[in-house]
Amino acid sequence: MTLFARIAAGFGFGKATLEQSRQWCNGPDSTPDQRIAGCTALIQAGTETRQSLAAALYNRGNAHYAKGDYDHAIADYSEALRLDPNDPSSYDNRGSAYSHKGDVAGALADYDRAIEIDPQNIKPIYNRGNLYKRKGDLDRAMADYNQAISLDPKAEWPYINRGNLYKDKKDYDFAIADYNEAIRLNQNNAATFNNRATAYYLKQNYDRAIADYDQAISIDPNYAIPYYGRSLAKRQRGDTAGADADEAHAKKLSPDLFK
Repeated sequence: MTLFARIAAGFGFGKATLEQSRQWCNGPDSTPDQRIAGCTALIQAGTETRQSLAAALYNRGNAHYAKGDYDHAIADYSEALRLDPNDPSSYDNRGSAYSHKGDVAGALADYDRAIEIDPQNIKPIYNRGNLYKRKGDLDRAMADYNQAISLDPKAEWPYINRGNLYKDKKDYDFAIADYNEAIRLNQNNAATFNNRATAYYLKQNYDRAIADYDQAISIDPNYAIPYYGRSLAKRQRGDTAGADADEAHAKKLSPDLFK
């Protein structure tokens, strides 16, 4: 039986096996299955301190979350919080698992608690903003994005999502300003160029839109959405052949996009 199989089966807790389990449970490069096996071995070994056990449960919860198994993730985060009730990361991640399951009240309660414990951590603030946006509570979403940016002006994602929010509100110039800042912070995110291109398209600035779609495609040639966006902009400029070619390529890359 392989070492992985021994750990996954929950037996063979020799020194070498426990060391490998610890590496898999705590290592950033472990696969979700390795992390689950390693953390499970540590949890079952009976050798860990209360703090280490809480960390193993948290890490295993993250692995379940990565696999889309939100019920097991919630169970692990809850047990981790029983052992360490003041860990903001467990509240934040459990909130995201609740959010994926559609439990808005549970998610908001966990995000609120994470923020209460660590008011300087922008991650639960940002996550709460995203949840408010999905609920259609745009004012509260905007407040959370503003707060996240105020706490960490070098964080890229709050600018992107605030830009998306401005775009939804048809405040295209404000959206473009936020995308500009996000691009200044990270020039290799194809989605940000695509979003800014869409804002330019909605402003009927088709040349700028095409330039940004070009940039998004150069960063990620397999990203279907900017091909389709560029096809719309080219069509507005009367470039029917170019528009047809881009639309066909978008459909080839992502047939589901057009269903």
